Amino acid sequence: MLRYCLKKNIDALQENRYEYILGRRLKNETKTVKAKIVTLRVEEGKARELKSKSDRLIVSYS
Repeated sequence: MLRYCLKKNIDALQENRYEYILGRRLKNETKTVKAKIVTLRVEEGKARELKSKSDRLIVSYS
């Protein structure tokens, strides 16, 4: 779960219709999200995407 302060900042970006990219560490994701990432079979240099109701997570590595 996102910390309240970060969630508040994201809400402000969305309310003002800014386009944004946030970097997050995968080690901080829930076990459920990590399991979904593993099933993506991400190849080096290529990105994969997980969508949720409100946002999307783009996963890649190099």
